[in-house]
Amino acid sequence: MKKLTTAIVLSMSGLVATTAMAAPNDHDRHGNYPNRDVRPVNVIHKDDHHNVWRAGQVVPHEYQHSRYAIDYRAHDKLTKPGRFQKWYKVNGNYVLVNEQSHKIIKVVH
Repeated sequence: MKKLTTAIVLSMSGLVATTAMAAPNDHDRHGNYPNRDVRPVNVIHKDDHHNVWRAGQVVPHEYQHSRYAIDYRAHDKLTKPGRFQKWYKVNGNYVLVNEQSHKIIKVVH
């Protein structure tokens, strides 16, 4: 009888131990570890881009793509770009950009 009781107690303790290990880890959800990496994000709406493009600013990375590049000869109001310069059309604006520094040289609305 003593062996049967010992076997039951050991099996029950094994069952309790496995359920404790399978419990979810909620240590992060108590607010003890504040996230200090949160930075405010400036949201620019599509309609606000005409206010954003200014000479001297750096063109955002998502607009530094060849799909925005245009041929200046197809447009009457654009001048010939200099060396290391390229015209981009973004949201109806024509932006002359230095290809090396990605800074805006000129904006034509």
